Amino acid sequence: MFLFSLLLIWQVQPQTVTLEQVISAANTVADFEQDYASSDKMYSQSTEAVDLNWYPQLQLSGEISYQSDVPSVPVSIPGASVPAAPKDRYRLNLNVQQLIWDGGRTASERENLKIDQRLRDLDLLKARDERVRRVRKIYFSIVKARVQIKQLENTLSTLEERVKEIQIAVEAGAALSLKKNQIKAEQISLLQQKKQIERRLEGDLQNLAKLTQLDLSKEDVFKLPEPIRNTTAKAESNTQIKYLTQQQKSILQQKNLISPDLKPKVTAFGTVGYANPGLNMFEDNFSEYAVGGISMSWNIWDWGKTKHRKAVISHQAKLIDQQKRRTSDQIETLIHEIEVAISALDEIIEEDEQIIQLRNEILNQIESQWKAGAQTSAEYVEALNKLQQAHLSKELHHIQQSELTQEILWITGKTY
Repeated sequence: MFLFSLLLIWQVQPQTVTLEQVISAANTVADFEQDYASSDKMYSQSTEAVDLNWYPQLQLSGEISYQSDVPSVPVSIPGASVPAAPKDRYRLNLNVQQLIWDGGRTASERENLKIDQRLRDLDLLKARDERVRRVRKIYFSIVKARVQIKQLENTLSTLEERVKEIQIAVEAGAALSLKKNQIKAEQISLLQQKKQIERRLEGDLQNLAKLTQLDLSKEDVFKLPEPIRNTTAKAESNTQIKYLTQQQKSILQQKNLISPDLKPKVTAFGTVGYANPGLNMFEDNFSEYAVGGISMSWNIWDWGKTKHRKAVISHQAKLIDQQKRRTSDQIETLIHEIEVAISALDEIIEEDEQIIQLRNEILNQIESQWKAGAQTSAEYVEALNKLQQAHLSKELHHIQQSELTQEILWITGKTY
């Protein structure tokens, strides 16, 4: 029985949860690694297919035909017959083609596949970043709720002590029950606030547990990440900027796919066959034959079509470049604003310390006067609430500072 009790105590012990832990768990649940593996397989199989351009191409063809007229020799030789080509024809061929030079088309296709894979990976990274942002938002919401609940519990505990003191005074005939009722009313109001925050906390815990598949409870300790200084944040490392850069490369790569259209293509070919007639059209019987050689095709003039297509691609790339520049400016501005806010919070937190000290002194004075009957319960409760609000503001400013540094890390793609 004793061992069973120890086991139960061990099972309900709160665990320490970190932001890094929940982000890692959320990414594991989403199984992005499987997506990256599929992307790699797509690239590998696509390049293998493109490389087959350099393999010999085999084609088996057959034909049976009849024609109403055939070539003939308009000559009459006494005592000899002039051969005539048969009107029915039968042919079975095995054609072989071997690419020798394609003007760089295959190499361009390979490079295009590589860029496409990078775009797919960046799409996955964007999806991963959005998941991280959602998890991070819920995590900090939980941290804030825990701090708010703690401050409310501290206030409620203080008010409960005052209620006990008043109760003793009422029983001794030294105080009116009005004071007690005023404090009780404030307790009920604070309990309502606490319940609302607890309901929100419960919803956040359920959502986070669903995203991470972790066993979380409201007793767990959610550790606040330490604010990170000197992050050297640059817009170039933002996922969207990387995506636009790769998209621009993909568009420009289309030029390399167009250029081979104006370059010669050289192919070796060979044919072996069995036909009637064979290569000798006047021989009316089945025979074997073979033909081989090298062919070349070259589109030497296209009336400027390729030039116009490349010009369109250049304009598309320019549009992407302008979009990337605007996005980069927006990100740089946002990073600067966040860094300014983080620095400002240092000063605000120092001022919070001063406010807490002053509020504490005010509360002590009002509490003494209240106990002496010189102050009302409403004035005491107001002073107590202001002190607790000052403590809460300080805690929330710490959380905000940590959250802002995590936002910079997220913007610059430096997530867990």
